[in-house]
Amino acid sequence: MMIVLLSLVHISSAAEIPLSSSGHATNPVWSTDGKRLAYEINDYAGQIDLFTIAMDGESPQGSANIVKLNIATSSFGGPTGVVAGDPIWHPQQKGMLFFEASYTGSKTRIYMTRLSSPPRQLIAEGTVGGDLSWGTLTPDGNSLLFTSDISGGGDIFKFEIRGQQVVQLTSSEDSEMAPQMHEDGRLTYSHKNSGGEDIYILTGNNSQLIAGGDGDQTRPVWVQDEVVYFSNEQGGETWDIRKVNSSGQMKKIAAEIRLPFRSSPSISPDKKWVAYGSVNPEKSDKIWFSKVDGSKTVFYETGLVACGEPSLIESDGRILLAFTALPAEGSDWRKLHVRDVTDKLR
Repeated sequence: MMIVLLSLVHISSAAEIPLSSSGHATNPVWSTDGKRLAYEINDYAGQIDLFTIAMDGESPQGSANIVKLNIATSSFGGPTGVVAGDPIWHPQQKGMLFFEASYTGSKTRIYMTRLSSPPRQLIAEGTVGGDLSWGTLTPDGNSLLFTSDISGGGDIFKFEIRGQQVVQLTSSEDSEMAPQMHEDGRLTYSHKNSGGEDIYILTGNNSQLIAGGDGDQTRPVWVQDEVVYFSNEQGGETWDIRKVNSSGQMKKIAAEIRLPFRSSPSISPDKKWVAYGSVNPEKSDKIWFSKVDGSKTVFYETGLVACGEPSLIESDGRILLAFTALPAEGSDWRKLHVRDVTDKLR
């Protein structure tokens, strides 16, 4: 199939999100209606703060809100080794946000908050202990998937939010991570094996390897009935984006991509495109979009440097892109930007 490459040059004065603290902006995540944006500020000195800000298209509305824990010994923004991030917006409950957090002397746990209420720990340690990570919601928003290291090297659990019931989905001596559930109930996840990671699909009680090989195959996400994921099978820090079906048929979508700090591959709302940054210096001033079927690649030129961590959402009929980038070569911190890319993905 012929690949078509289109140049979409559009450098605009669209919004840079104002940041209230020093550090790298990272991991932008849109609410499902595109009206709020969550992101992290990492000072690379042991502190990661989580913020949310209201958005109207490309324009930030008011000041960002820092998400604070209601604990006696610490608060987000305090110099006590607080690490907060990996935000997840609920698909139906407006303003409901889940995230991971830890502070000095504590385990990493998953918290839930609304815009008008302080965060609370979602899952009691008596229910599932250990460090909790890799949280994702099921497509219906009723349950949270996550990994706990309380058993094995890290097993995957499903927690029903309303009924407070928990089910263990995987059990092995190795680590299972990055769970994503299909609408039909199938689960895809990465499994650490002999130092590398492989991609599996769990159907009922049957676990099937669909992407293995050298290096890591990691952070899978469903796109229709295929799984899109990151691969560094070539070795070192060279990362690609690939897709695989349940029969194990694999295809490379993009090469030399800039691996996001936390997130899975960024998929467009219509499930037709995957967005990414490039580590190639000649391409790193752009955000790239490749069709999942491999038929076309386009780019959006930003006028910035080392662009990456794209996040896409549809809001009021517009496709919005949030991403991080350096203002110029040698800049100290990555900044957060939002652009309207509606015309680029048609």
